[in-house]
Order: sequence, then structure tokens, then C-alpha cells
Amino acid sequence: MKEVAIRKTIGGKYADFIFQFMTEAMAVNIIAVAVAFSIIQGIRTPMEVLFGFYMPEYETIELSTQAILSGAFLVGVLFTGFYPAIVSLKQSPVSLFGFHKIRNNKNRIGISFTTFQYCVAISLVVLAYSIWKQMEFILDRDIGLNTTQTLVINLPVVRTDRYNTQIKDLVNELRSNTLTSGVTISQSVPGDDFQQYIDLVSNKLDAGISVESNGGVDENFIPFYGIKLLAGRNFMPDSPADSSSILLS
Repeated sequence: MKEVAIRKTIGGKYADFIFQFMTEAMAVNIIAVAVAFSIIQGIRTPMEVLFGFYMPEYETIELSTQAILSGAFLVGVLFTGFYPAIVSLKQSPVSLFGFHKIRNNKNRIGISFTTFQYCVAISLVVLAYSIWKQMEFILDRDIGLNTTQTLVINLPVVRTDRYNTQIKDLVNELRSNTLTSGVTISQSVPGDDFQQYIDLVSNKLDAGISVESNGGVDENFIPFYGIKLLAGRNFMPDSPADSSSILLS
């Protein structure tokens, strides 16, 4: 403030002050963003290994999110650069030197910004704590199935005429291995983002319901994952009717 007062006394131009404040604010914010991204890159792997928390790379973030981040950066530069410049330029050099204190009623905007910053800081702390509790809940929650020591093998998308025979040979080969405790075949695995659908089509002629689906599981799926059935029974391999039966989760 004393620097601004001296420069105003010797005839400094307002445009020069605004340019200086904005340049300094831009530099500080760029350094802050660079440090933040460096920290994110540094803790990316430990977060994924220790907590299973995936942080996407900047290149994979959607354009809409990138626009929001860029807008927040510009707003931060504007408030941290333009606002101090306007406030300091409105004051007389005597006030800037500290000989006369600024009245409280004229500093309401500054108090409001300080309060806003504290609110944002508290909100970030609460948000970080909430995310930590959510991750703790997800990692420790009993989801009703056992996926430990499970190896997922993705089957080929292109299917030949010998596809079913080859799958049976693969399953028999895996089951004969002493290191394998169980094998199951399914359209997707728990936690996969594959979208499955099941359509229940009503037949008006006999009031029956037929099942149409783009995937399914075999009779080993339930015992393989240790899933407990609340009612009903599991699929049976020797029951042709089970090919159109469903289990509700």
C-alpha cells in the first residue's frame, strides 16, 4: 500500500496500477495451479494403490468441466487482482500510508470477501472429510459377495462356430487346475460398467411372460461369489427351463 501511495504521489497512472495488480495476481494463480496439479500428479498412484481412488488425467476431463475450471481460474485472477487495485486506488495516499484508518463501513466489501474465503475453506474441509468417509464406507462395506483372489478373463468378442466348445474346454481346463477353486462364466462381472437389460414381454394370448436379455450368468455364478439367496433357488444346468429364468437382485 505504501508503494501504491508513493507512486500515486509522483503521478502514477491508474492503468499502470491495474496492470501491475492483474499481472501479479495472474502469476500467483498460475503458480498455485501448477503446484496443485503437481501435487495431484504426485499422489495419483499412491491414492489408487492404497485407497482405490482414481483421479482422472486432465486430458480425459470433459470440455464442460475444463471450461468450469478455466472460468474459476479467471474469476480468481479477477478478484485477487482487480479488486485490490480498485480499493487501493480509491484511497488517498495519506490513508495508504496508515496515517488515517479506513472506516469500517467503507471496508464491508473486504470483510465480506474475507468471510467468503473462510466459508470456502471450511466447505473444502467438510467436503474432503465427507469424501474420506465415503471411501472408507465403500472399502469396508460388506457388499454381499466375495471378489477376493478373483481373476477376470475377457472372452473374445468375435465368436467362431467352435466358440461354445472352446469355452467348455477352457472351463474344464481351469477347473482341473489345482490353483483354481472355482470358475464361472457371465456376461459381465460385479462392478463392471457394462449395461445389461432384461425385458419382460407379456403375451396377451395366454397371459404368459417371456424373458429377453442380452446376457446372463451360469449356474456357478451364485456360489462362485458367495452370494446368499433370500428366496428361490439357483440355476440348474440340467434344466432347459432355466435358460429363460431370472434371479432378481
